[in-house]
Amino acid sequence: MLARMSWLELKLFLREPLTVLFALVLPMLVLFVMGGVFGNDADPEFYRGIGAMDYYVPAYVALVTASVGLISLPAHIAGNRERGVLKRYHASGVPAWVVVGSEVVVTFVIAAVSAAVLVTLAVPIYGIAAPDSWLLVLAGFALSALVFASLGVLLGAVIPSSRAAQALGVMLWFVMLMLGGAGPPPEVLTGFIGTVGEVTPLRYTVRVMQDGWLALDAGLSWLIAGGIMFVSAVLGFTEDTWSELFQRAGLTYERPKLVLYNGSTPTACGFGSAASGPFYCPGDLKVYIDLDFFSELHRLGASGDFAQAYVISHEVAHHVQNLLGTMNKVDRVRRNSSKADANALSVRLELQADCYAGVWAHHAQKEFDILERGDIEEGLDAASAVGDDRLQRMSGRGVHPESFTHGTSRQRADWFRNGLKNGSVEACNTFG
Repeated sequence: MLARMSWLELKLFLREPLTVLFALVLPMLVLFVMGGVFGNDADPEFYRGIGAMDYYVPAYVALVTASVGLISLPAHIAGNRERGVLKRYHASGVPAWVVVGSEVVVTFVIAAVSAAVLVTLAVPIYGIAAPDSWLLVLAGFALSALVFASLGVLLGAVIPSSRAAQALGVMLWFVMLMLGGAGPPPEVLTGFIGTVGEVTPLRYTVRVMQDGWLALDAGLSWLIAGGIMFVSAVLGFTEDTWSELFQRAGLTYERPKLVLYNGSTPTACGFGSAASGPFYCPGDLKVYIDLDFFSELHRLGASGDFAQAYVISHEVAHHVQNLLGTMNKVDRVRRNSSKADANALSVRLELQADCYAGVWAHHAQKEFDILERGDIEEGLDAASAVGDDRLQRMSGRGVHPESFTHGTSRQRADWFRNGLKNGSVEACNTFG
């Protein structure tokens, strides 16, 4: 079914003239403009001492995946929704994972063709160096395509029209082109401009491609690019699930914004740091994910992709509590409570978020069949790993229940299991 759907989506994709423009023509245009300006002579002051086009061609391969993922894919998905194609898929019983999977396959195919054409032209014209490792180049291309396919599916799911999706995609693409390592020499991007460039996904996929092609150390870029892909995919699943559940209740789900950061970041709720771990800020409706936390989760004994998905879905659950008014009610009561009582209310709020994370997992499995053997255990381990009693023991302190703000390991695992089993928001009343 996935192969047939992918072939159908590819034909629909290619009927859109702008797909050819953005996926094939635009990256070639950038290649020839930059090649005409800089040539391929090595300059010790720029491009790490290698030829400009040797430096840029791997970056433009990553740029191709960004063109397809950020511009063509969201506009195509939003257009399918406007034309009623997605409704017909649903009415025909096509599983959602097949539709999403076909979009990812199409992204791979179109990006691969465009990248092959680009490299075929660049080699004889500019005499670029052969890749240091074809295996790493192919792995980097696959990762880059997955990163931007995930972002593209997410944008296509949340933007209401194809025109708006295309406009936003073009804007993001040009920002990443200029600041993400495929435009001006990275040595001249300093200060605030350099800081902005460091948070663009293209910066990390460019480094990954250059790692395989030029043996330039990519550092943590492989891990960060993979984290961006994973977080975008999970957030997309949560939005589909909660949008459907809110609609059934006669409500409108306002999607949260996602901020990936490394180390620290300003927020409407104060300054967020890696010490806080992932968190939700009701002041700006944003979920903040520090990518270093996933390494910390592994250290706590909760490894695996579903353990990470649990963390993301827990923070999204706080957004759900905010939309339903639960968070405001608890805050009002906490302000007039003793410290012990305020902590107890915080525990109930956190346990409800654990239950909501289980509700998401229940419906995501039903709709998308995302769970594999061992995933439930990973989620339960993650819930247990961040229990107050366990964290206090690991820090060498005694266990003091009156200071708990999130609940014990058993409580957190039990409420996550309750949501997973029942799949109902009503089953998550931790305040009763």
